[in-house]
Amino acid sequence: MRARMAMAVALCLVMGAISTADAGPVASVTVKDAGTGAGLSKALVVAIAGTSVVATKTDANGKASVALPGTKKATLIAARNAYVTHAQTVTWEQSAKLSLTFELHKHTSEDFKQRGRIVGFVRDSEGKALPTATLVLLTKKGEETVPVGATQPENATGLYELSWYKPGTYTVLATAPGYAMKRYQAQRITAGESLWLDVVLQKK
Repeated sequence: MRARMAMAVALCLVMGAISTADAGPVASVTVKDAGTGAGLSKALVVAIAGTSVVATKTDANGKASVALPGTKKATLIAARNAYVTHAQTVTWEQSAKLSLTFELHKHTSEDFKQRGRIVGFVRDSEGKALPTATLVLLTKKGEETVPVGATQPENATGLYELSWYKPGTYTVLATAPGYAMKRYQAQRITAGESLWLDVVLQKK
């Protein structure tokens, strides 16, 4: 377990997400198909706390380990194409061992009519694609801004999709290793439609 934690923290340091001073526990996450109970491979798992964003993907059995920031509270998101994204806020003590299971439901045909999406490319200021970027969808819940979705580009072109979400106004937070985080506010999702948003990140 100690070796796994050290490896996960090292990965996060490379990503520029957290520092050793604020590293929290490593959460063991399982992502399943809610209908069949089978593990979902290549599901995106993202931990968000303030300006810390840590992302990884599940293995062939639907399992992943993600290093949490040392804030004792974070939102974990599990997302995969064709499935409804699930977000959950977790809290922990410093010595806690976290084990979480996300059961994702497949989108129905009605979802495509009643929900919408944001699509576009992620590039740097010189036009180079950033396939390692992570995009987080945020919305207002009372006075608090909360993460409700996440994605990464589908391929080396930097093309991404944040789909499918309820109509409303959202903020898109974008980050990539070696680049400054950027927020795109007041992005309006409309039922049955796609909003095009190209994301441009500046090197640190």
